[in-house]
Amino acid sequence: MKIIIKTKDKVEYENIQEITRQVVKEELQKFNTDQSTPLTKEDIQDAVCKGIALATKNADDTNEEGKKVGFWKSVWSILRGKGSDNSSFATALLVGVLSVGFEVLFWIGMLAFVGAIFAICQVVSRMTWACGYFIDDVIKIMLSIAICILLFLISIMFRGAANDMQREKDRNYIVALFSGVVSFVALIVSLVALVKG
Repeated sequence: MKIIIKTKDKVEYENIQEITRQVVKEELQKFNTDQSTPLTKEDIQDAVCKGIALATKNADDTNEEGKKVGFWKSVWSILRGKGSDNSSFATALLVGVLSVGFEVLFWIGMLAFVGAIFAICQVVSRMTWACGYFIDDVIKIMLSIAICILLFLISIMFRGAANDMQREKDRNYIVALFSGVVSFVALIVSLVALVKG
């Protein structure tokens, strides 16, 4: 007898395997408590079948819960008049807003990086390189290069965050991250208003 269980990844297969082991162990322990009757082949097959059925049902439930609808698929589904049973539209909206926001920050950072490179070139061309100012000029160049590298790294981090948001499936994490970003933006706006006011 060969049993084939289709899974998407190794972790899912290991979860099914572990749940099956636990259920079979529990079922066989039920039979072992009553030692007056020996275990039969049917009892063992029954325990294994229950374990596999329960494990695959559990895996299907987690797959349905983790299924994510993309932003544009959600828009198309809304235009066709189809509804959502697990609020995937709201999740897709939050994911779309966050990933676009992180992409915008990535491009702003990359433009600042390119601008910083041109600024460094202009600073180097305008320096006098006189004896008294040599150390100051070198410090300015090193500081400018450090800021330029920092801008590049932060931009790459925003790009990675945008990619992560598009692959994220946990609805609670998405909502928490969205709330954190909105509160951080509100903090910045209030600080700017406080300084200007």
